[in-house]
Amino acid sequence: MASVSGATSSLGNTSLRGYGGFGSGIDRDSIIEQMTAGTQSKITNQKNKMTSLGWKQEAFQAVSDKMLALQDNYFSFASGTNLKYPSMFAKNQITAMGDSDITKFVSATGSSNMLDYLSILGVKQLASSSTLQSASKGTSSIHTGITQDSLANPVYKSSLLQGRQLRFGTYSGDQYQSAGIFTFPPSYKDKDGDGKDITVSIDYTIDLDAAVEVDGVTMTGGEKLAMQLNKALSQSGIKSGEDSISDVMEFVYADGKMNLQTKAGKTTSLVINSSSSALTALGYNPQNADGTDKTVSDGISLSEFNENQKQLNDTYVNRQTMTQYLTGKKLTISFGGQTKEIELVKSGDRFADLDDLKGIIQGRLNQAFGTDNIKVAGGTDSLSFELGSNASPNQTLTVTSDNAEIRNVLGIQKGASNKLNLEGSIRDNIDKLIPDGPDAEAKRAQFLNSLETDGLVINGVKISGVTADTSIQGMIDKINANKDVGVKASYLSSSNQFVLVSSETGSGREINLEGASVDIFGAIQINPEDSLESSADKLTGGNGADFLESLRTGGLVINGVTIADVTKDTSIKDMIDKINENEATGVKASFSSSNNQLVLEALESNTDGKIELDGASNELFGIDRGNGGFIQGKNAQILVSYGNGVNTMIESSSNTFDLEGLRVTVSQEFGELKQTNGIWTSVDKSKAVTFSAKADVDGVTETVKKFIEEYNEMIKEINTQVTTRPDKAYGPLTEEQKDEMSEKSIENWEKKAKQGLLYNDATMRALSLDMQGVLTNLMANGANYKDLEEMGITISDDYLDGGTITFDEAKFKAAMTSDPEKVSNVFTGGGDIKKGLASIIEDTLTPYATKYANRNGNSYGRLIEEAGSEKIPLSIMNNQIYKDLKEMQSVLDTLNARLASEQDRYISQFTTMETLINQMNSQASYLAQFQA
Repeated sequence: MASVSGATSSLGNTSLRGYGGFGSGIDRDSIIEQMTAGTQSKITNQKNKMTSLGWKQEAFQAVSDKMLALQDNYFSFASGTNLKYPSMFAKNQITAMGDSDITKFVSATGSSNMLDYLSILGVKQLASSSTLQSASKGTSSIHTGITQDSLANPVYKSSLLQGRQLRFGTYSGDQYQSAGIFTFPPSYKDKDGDGKDITVSIDYTIDLDAAVEVDGVTMTGGEKLAMQLNKALSQSGIKSGEDSISDVMEFVYADGKMNLQTKAGKTTSLVINSSSSALTALGYNPQNADGTDKTVSDGISLSEFNENQKQLNDTYVNRQTMTQYLTGKKLTISFGGQTKEIELVKSGDRFADLDDLKGIIQGRLNQAFGTDNIKVAGGTDSLSFELGSNASPNQTLTVTSDNAEIRNVLGIQKGASNKLNLEGSIRDNIDKLIPDGPDAEAKRAQFLNSLETDGLVINGVKISGVTADTSIQGMIDKINANKDVGVKASYLSSSNQFVLVSSETGSGREINLEGASVDIFGAIQINPEDSLESSADKLTGGNGADFLESLRTGGLVINGVTIADVTKDTSIKDMIDKINENEATGVKASFSSSNNQLVLEALESNTDGKIELDGASNELFGIDRGNGGFIQGKNAQILVSYGNGVNTMIESSSNTFDLEGLRVTVSQEFGELKQTNGIWTSVDKSKAVTFSAKADVDGVTETVKKFIEEYNEMIKEINTQVTTRPDKAYGPLTEEQKDEMSEKSIENWEKKAKQGLLYNDATMRALSLDMQGVLTNLMANGANYKDLEEMGITISDDYLDGGTITFDEAKFKAAMTSDPEKVSNVFTGGGDIKKGLASIIEDTLTPYATKYANRNGNSYGRLIEEAGSEKIPLSIMNNQIYKDLKEMQSVLDTLNARLASEQDRYISQFTTMETLINQMNSQASYLAQFQA
């Protein structure tokens, strides 16, 4: 019996799913493709239609996008080149005329019909912001912890741990493999409350049993030290296997010992090398109970380390007297632009008490910075540094050390200064924000409580994020970042005062303080009705007692003249009156409420201007106490003449004035002005400033030139789309066709296929005809074609180009120079022209494409409704072509589903046939055995 499987087939894994032709030898896929060719043809045709429609949409958008761009650039109120604005063509290039030494302070823009008559006779005053200057901050002395008692008593601690090392590693037999070395660092990196990077010093000499607060949590000093060491450990980079060492182990302070424990759920093979220099300081006992050394040839495990600990308090610091500690130690001192290191106690120095030590240090300071520029002061309770008699009161003195331990021992902050430390927190600067004086500690506590409960409030606005731990600079930054406060804050290091300046100039700008802000930014308030005794500290910067004693013993003496009947009970006002009543002094006294200061001025009779002060008078008048004060902002005032013989004093809250359409800005006071019987006049009218104006010929010419170029590009696009016939020999390519072509060939083909898609389109024909009638429409609105020719604007001679405009730049410039108003009328309408060229073009384009549907019967225009535009997002999925493409996609989906169904049906039928053939072949093979 013959077998039907004699034919061979190349079929195996085919383009259709499954396998076909193994049994029959039939090319299944080719047959199925032929049987489904009708449906496949419909799919191809549908795809081609969609591609053509998509190209047509792009062609519409190529036109509408140019139309919308033209409107955006030249007809929009938001555009700086709006040709509908008469101001574009107006004489708005303003020049201040007059004395060049005066006109440099005046600038003007805009335009005004009064330009030929306006003149500025003078500037009486410029606008200024309201200013609040705080009382002087800071402290006259920088105190240390060096006292008479500390020189002999062993109460000062220096760390035995900082800079020492723990060496971690593993042992394999006798071989030690290092995993890393942890050096106990002076500090670690962290984040402050604002998320800024900061460096935190580790307090290695902290009292281990003292209660301390960290981020609102109370703990012992030992627990704080362990916490800081763990943060440093996490930044060491040491690994335990794949883990960071800080993920595996941690320092734990408990029962007076500093243990090193594995974390819950973690194990480690790391041991501590017995040569580690930090072991002794951490309290590790290397000896057995009998005094023999422990055998640690394979390292010290964490459990061995923890089981052999002494009390940390006995090992972590070295306790010394202040004299012992200071020997060889240096402070970094800055003054007068110089920074030098001063060794406090040298080996071999001999001193019996604190006064002797002061003398030694004073000698070194005199040698380093000059005699009496820096003074070593203080009684037996504390050695301090302050400005000497030869130093200016406003100079800055800084005493610090890079070594945190030295700072801790001496009780000084990093960057300690007689001025505020801007990098330090509000809490750290509390003694400078609220200086020493009566009830100073109570005032400081009240201030911190107010800051905590009510925050920092300025002009009724709470500055968020300001706490006692915020740095001074951080506080200033937060104020300046809050626009609602209406002020800008700064710190004047020269006078050691804060300044708040209103954000806006002009009178009436208030700066109101509440609560804690009063203590920081407020001025010292002095009431002239108060007695000298009650105001003594305020008047003298805290030297009230010395002033009152000097007043009692020597009286008030000015220029050698004693002012009679001035005692501690005399009011400030009465004292001023008594000084002014005594002409022999040759001075006039007054009280300045703006800065809360007493002021002396030499009288005209005092020909040499001499003011000599003595004793009590020097305390009152001799020094600027930095009491601060509020200065109200001022309005700017200028004297203007309108050419009618009447001068007008005009005010503005800023230095800019609007004078009949002219925007004038002044930057300096000038002119000698006087007022007689309520009428302001100028003493020297030669200093008056007048104005001349001309059109911006070059700027307008360039704008109009670009406009016509873009307009012509749009016209050419419209004309090309309308007049180009399609070549029916070209159409969308199938994927199979593209596979056989190069990219360049595909590009050229599709470029040809896209041409003529809008040929004879009704909307495009209507648009083209409307655009060709633009200049005709302009003539109908009163324009004269001859005038257009004179300014270089004419219609193209080629009637086939769709209505482009020709532009003669030279003629246009000449027209703008000689008669800018005529040019303006042509573009904007005016004079005999009812509607200008810009409005006519805009009105012509709007029915076809506009971003403002409300101007066109709630329609974005015919082109947008047809094809949409990415420039109008709402139209992208709301246009006719999009809807058509959506419907066509639905048809395509149906055809694809039909094709899949047909293929599945035929595949099933062929599979059944192949199964039957295989069965027949098997039977034939079986029967062939018997025949053989």
